[in-house]
Amino acid sequence: MNLVEYEQLKFRLGDLLRTLSERAKASDWQESVGDRLRAFAITLAEDNFGLMVWGDIGHGRTSLINALLGAKVLPTDTALPTRIACSLAYGDKEGVLLEQTGGGRHLDSLTELAAQWDDPGAARRVTSAEIKAPAETLRQGFRFVDCDRPTATGLNHSGSEHAASIDAYLLVVSYPGPLDSDALDCLGSSDPGRTLIVLNKHDTAEIDARVACLARLRGQVAGRLGGTVPDVFSVSARAGLAAKLAHDPAALQASGMLPLEGALVNLVVSEKIGKVL
Repeated sequence: MNLVEYEQLKFRLGDLLRTLSERAKASDWQESVGDRLRAFAITLAEDNFGLMVWGDIGHGRTSLINALLGAKVLPTDTALPTRIACSLAYGDKEGVLLEQTGGGRHLDSLTELAAQWDDPGAARRVTSAEIKAPAETLRQGFRFVDCDRPTATGLNHSGSEHAASIDAYLLVVSYPGPLDSDALDCLGSSDPGRTLIVLNKHDTAEIDARVACLARLRGQVAGRLGGTVPDVFSVSARAGLAAKLAHDPAALQASGMLPLEGALVNLVVSEKIGKVL
């Protein structure tokens, strides 16, 4: 099922809920039935796709999110999105809510966010950032959480508050691709069935090197997990974003983003159907 089919399913469910609610009002159904119908309607209305993107600094998490969005929404020339937990969701205009020691602070733009991070004292007080942006992919219901990594006992402090609403995980590593022991432990403690591994920056490696790196990474993961091994995708997020902005299908295909996006949609829709229904 693709996103369009999923949206159509939601519309049909919404129509069914309205019909059932009207019948509940006109009959002697128990009040608890009406309560359950209303709760389901709220769940359906608030439905979105939660994606957690995690990995070490420098592997291109922010660039990957921008490539998936098809727009340069998050700044890649500042360390802010990679040093604190950032959530990214749709808003009709750009804005940022910073959680920091002493209370929250609202910023009108990501430019202000970068300026805030240029002040070391102010940066140290920031614990998380909630970003809103008018990107089409976000409007369709995708919501991203960008944090350093889950830990062996679950999500760390920077991502734990978002854990319950996550439908899929993207582990981002870059060429030449080996995962360190800590990352392997984190991956082993997560849900491999809801994880995709992204080997980024394949524009920096020749074809033979890509093949070798992919084989080594798959071997590492298989050796650690032993059972279900997440799919691994070789991409260039930077080239993918450039191709989307230039409307260049050939370059987009070469970037490796299309297979990743297809697998991601299949994963989140399957996961969401299980949760909603």
